[in-house]
Amino acid sequence: MDACKLIWMHMGWIRSSSLGGETDVCVLATVLAAIDIGYRVIVAEDALCSSSAQSHHALLQLYAERFSIQIEVTPTADILRVWTVQD
Repeated sequence: MDACKLIWMHMGWIRSSSLGGETDVCVLATVLAAIDIGYRVIVAEDALCSSSAQSHHALLQLYAERFSIQIEVTPTADILRVWTVQD
């Protein structure tokens, strides 16, 4: 089990994780599936990429604006600062 999954489970935010790298393909599918079943999703905006800069930025904006209740878009440094493993 990876460290991120352990942290998410410990903090009660998510029970499983699936990671991807391309904003407009695997990440999009994973994020929409997660919110469809009721999870709150945190997207590390600077840990993603796409073959199209335009669609990458458009989806980050969509995540942040249209799905602001279900999805939080934030830099990786902010996530790491907040998420700490507690004994």
